[in-house]
Amino acid sequence: MVTPYARRVDSQWTPVRDALRADVAGLAPHGSVMLTADAQRFVEIYHEGERLSVDCAGSQAWGGPALTDADQDAALTGLGFTTPTDRRDETEVHSSFRIHLPADRPESADRAADLAVAALAILGVQPTDHLARDVS
Repeated sequence: MVTPYARRVDSQWTPVRDALRADVAGLAPHGSVMLTADAQRFVEIYHEGERLSVDCAGSQAWGGPALTDADQDAALTGLGFTTPTDRRDETEVHSSFRIHLPADRPESADRAADLAVAALAILGVQPTDHLARDVS
């Protein structure tokens, strides 16, 4: 199944997206998968209780490592990512962009991977860049 998020990125991302979908589908509770281009451009998907969370490197505007501009910030929030100021009521606040998905829905693993790949593309990562992958 192709989600609307998959259509937002170039088809050259398909191998990265498909591998990430498989990783996310296999995540155990409290597991995570992280793709890192460099210290300023990364995504992490983690399974926490009843949800999957997708984190994307946060803007330096609020203490994150990413050198994002207003268009990139708008593109990420347009996909549904929240900023730390949107999450003031959460007990654990990070400087990242974040989106939560229900872990009990079969389509959530694909959607999480699609969102992560779209976020990397928005951050300027190319599908041919070396991406360090860590699954735990």
